[in-house]
Amino acid sequence: MATTYDPSEASTRDQIRGLLADTGEADTMLLQDETIDAYVARYSLGEAKAQLADRLANTFARLAMDIMEANRREMYAGRAAHYRALAQRFRSEGSTDLDGNTQGSVSVGQMTAPDLTLYRVD
Repeated sequence: MATTYDPSEASTRDQIRGLLADTGEADTMLLQDETIDAYVARYSLGEAKAQLADRLANTFARLAMDIMEANRREMYAGRAAHYRALAQRFRSEGSTDLDGNTQGSVSVGQMTAPDLTLYRVD
């Protein structure tokens, strides 16, 4: 499993890493490339970002529970809260791409039947 990051953020994966601040040295990154790619393939982009932020929040919440040293526990609990808020923000933004453009959406409304009397053969 790999962890890579290109600061130019030319790929969707790198843009998501940048939004989640999951950058730096490969051995300090929190999410595997394959994990990010799988979420992007499985969900809409907005939901993928939110799901990944939730995943990081859960990771830090678990660390906060596992660590008894007060300062470090608060640090991880704070990170968990940060990622939960980030997930909520991503969900509230709706379906936008990483440049902030609205992605295609579905509109549902009442359709009326066309007037086909002109084409009727009696």
